[in-house]
Amino acid sequence: MLDWLNHRILRVKEQSSGGTSDAFAANRGVALKDRFECASGQVLVIFAVAMIAILGFAALSIDVGHYLAERRSVQNATDASAMAAGRLVLRNDTNNLQLQIESFVAANGFPDATVNYSWNPGDDEVNVSVTHDVDRFFLGAVYDGDWSVTTEATARTAPEDVPFALIALGEDPNCNDPTGVQLSGAAMDFSLIGGGIGSNSCIFANNPNIDGQVDGNIEAQGEISDYFNDWDVSGTITDGQGYIPDPYLNFAQNNDPMATADCANVDPEIVETGSGGNRTWTMEPGRYTSASDLSPGGNVRDVIMQPGVYCFEEELRLSSANTSLDASQGVLIYLASPNGNFSPGNSDYEITSLGEDWADIAIWSDNCNEALDMHGNGQMTVNGVIYAPCSFVELGGNTGQDVVNGQVVAHDVWIHGNVTFNIDAGLKYTASPLRVFLVQ
Repeated sequence: MLDWLNHRILRVKEQSSGGTSDAFAANRGVALKDRFECASGQVLVIFAVAMIAILGFAALSIDVGHYLAERRSVQNATDASAMAAGRLVLRNDTNNLQLQIESFVAANGFPDATVNYSWNPGDDEVNVSVTHDVDRFFLGAVYDGDWSVTTEATARTAPEDVPFALIALGEDPNCNDPTGVQLSGAAMDFSLIGGGIGSNSCIFANNPNIDGQVDGNIEAQGEISDYFNDWDVSGTITDGQGYIPDPYLNFAQNNDPMATADCANVDPEIVETGSGGNRTWTMEPGRYTSASDLSPGGNVRDVIMQPGVYCFEEELRLSSANTSLDASQGVLIYLASPNGNFSPGNSDYEITSLGEDWADIAIWSDNCNEALDMHGNGQMTVNGVIYAPCSFVELGGNTGQDVVNGQVVAHDVWIHGNVTFNIDAGLKYTASPLRVFLVQ
């Protein structure tokens, strides 16, 4: 033990005196160098492995990010195509439905996608699925399996109550003929209160100078003129909408004016009073079958209709601007097929409906063979509904103001002239057009 202690003391002295310090430092430097070279080699290996992992994750993130972006785009295309397919179903345009849906998907950016749909006649839902192969960037180096997205969307048709004051029921979405609602006039003021405009074909205005106010939507299956964008419209202006059903169809199918007690009175006598150029006709409710008795001449100043239901199998024509029609005490004027009609010409007239018993209908044309031409230069006031589901109705003229305190429901409607035309719909019968909604 003593020898070992002496040896350690001697070594300390030698180191302190520098006797063996150079050799000791050299040996220590070599050891440190070897250890550093060994550590640096390990870092390079770890760095190389880490870079491979980092690059792998970066490559994967690019492919996954692209996949998710494509999925969103495909879903948007599927949603849009399902909505478009739903509108086709609304319009009963279901021939070649597969090809039409494929064209919608292609138009939304995926012409090579696989498209399938499910729908059966009578269904209120149409389902569309789209499968799209997603491009690979780096993933293909390590994975060659399926890399596609499949999305689905379901559109449902359902009715929605919409207040329309003016409806054109005739269905021609392509508007090959001047159908739907037409407005024309160099200086027309047009207003709809309590409802909008709906058409199963198009809605046209031919003059930017027409001033319009609509308390509701303007909707059509077909085209809508750009001029309406300058109108004061409280709702939306939308084309490509669903079919608008006849709001009075159920009432019309269950109520026949010709079957009433009033119209069982055939060709009642027309009482003429007065003389010279100031004569007055007084008419009673009934069924009028003779055209010759329905044309007052220029010497008849006033035609008065007593309250009740009037069924005309021939034309009621007011042939003189000096003649006025007073049906303000409550009437239903029913124009029977095939020849019943009403032509006020340039006469002033006021017609008021019988109220709720007849669904507020004041004039009901069931004559699909002739237009109902009510335009002229006289003053028109109709307190009730003008209902002509299979007729072309012409309104307007060149007078101060024409007023319909009710709806106008016809196959097609043309309003024209330099006139202030107001429709104030106290709506009791609203149309319920079918709408398309995404449910999945």
